[in-house]
This record gives sequence, structure tokens and C-alpha cells, in this order.
Amino acid sequence: MTSGLATRLGTLALLLAISTISARAQTEPAATGAPSLAALRQGGYVIFFRHALEDGIDQTPVDLNDCATQQFLTDQGQAQARSIGQEFRSLGIPVGEFANSFYCRARDTALLAFGANEPREILTLPAALDSELAEQQPEAIRRLLATSPRVGTNTVYVSHSGVLMPATGIPIERAEAAVFRPDGRGGYTFLAILTWDQWADLASGK
Repeated sequence: MTSGLATRLGTLALLLAISTISARAQTEPAATGAPSLAALRQGGYVIFFRHALEDGIDQTPVDLNDCATQQFLTDQGQAQARSIGQEFRSLGIPVGEFANSFYCRARDTALLAFGANEPREILTLPAALDSELAEQQPEAIRRLLATSPRVGTNTVYVSHSGVLMPATGIPIERAEAAVFRPDGRGGYTFLAILTWDQWADLASGK
């Protein structure tokens, strides 16, 4: 390969990377800032978790009633989920409505963190849904994010990045949560993404 060709290819790769980053920045909504602990204690937020760290593979087709056909939480993932639940309890963050995906890794995250398993089909990965429901899912998720929680509580969902991303353009990593504030008019504001170990920082105002 000549040096001139290598230079042109390098320039092309750089431009492609910049274009990708730019496109992602345009499609991802900007976070406006995490709510304070005092605000979370008052309620009014929708908190959308991605399940904790997992391993393994999902078989094709996956059997939602058989965890052996699915990815599973690692020891680290289980510890992440427990830590989230402990922080919610110690910080006094009230949870009202709660729901999770049918997938075992989301169910187990929900159980370890919040002691609850409230499976809801619409929170399940689209690959496990019928085609009509999968097509409706993004709009349905946006409606959930825009629905105001019961007074004095926060709504919590435990699901997947593959459910949130098509609806909002917001990617979340394992054990992260995207925090939203419904506006009471059918819309919502995206506030922040919090990692599993950032909840404790709220007590110190970090």
C-alpha cells in the first residue's frame, strides 16, 4: 500500500468516525441533570433500569419460561442489583408502580434490587414479541415514560437497552438507569443516566 493511499484511507476512516459520533450526538437527547435526593424522595420520576451484568447467550428461539435458554446474571451482576436496592432503601427513595421484562435477567435484577417481580410484556425485548406488539413497542414505552407516578412515589421499570433505545434514542449500559420527569401533558424530560454505584452519591450531592 502506498503512503498516499494509506493517508487517504486514514483520512476517510477519521471522517467516518467523526460522522458517526456527530450522528449519534444528534439522535441522543441531551440530559438536563440528575434530580436531587430531596426531589427523588418527593417522587414524580420514572426510572428505567437496564438489567445488571449478565453472561451466556439467548437461544434461538428463546423460551421466556426457561431461564436455561437465556443469559443469566453473573455474581457481579447480582451484587450490582443488591446494591441498587440497598441504596434505594437507605436513601428513602419511594417506589410506587413497578414492572419488569419477562426475561430472567431482568426478573432477577428486579427481585434482587426491589424484591418484586411484576412482568410486563411491553418491557420485554422485541425479539420475543409478536410482530404487531413489537411495532407498537416504542410508542408504548414513550407513553410509560410520560405517565406521572402516583403522588409521592417514583415509577421503576427494569428492562433492556434494546427496549429503551428504539423509543428514545437513549442507550444505557448494564445496571444503569435513565431518569425521566413526566410533564403532565403527555411528554417527559430526560434528566440523567445513573450507574449502579452512583445512587449513593446523591446523599452527598455529587
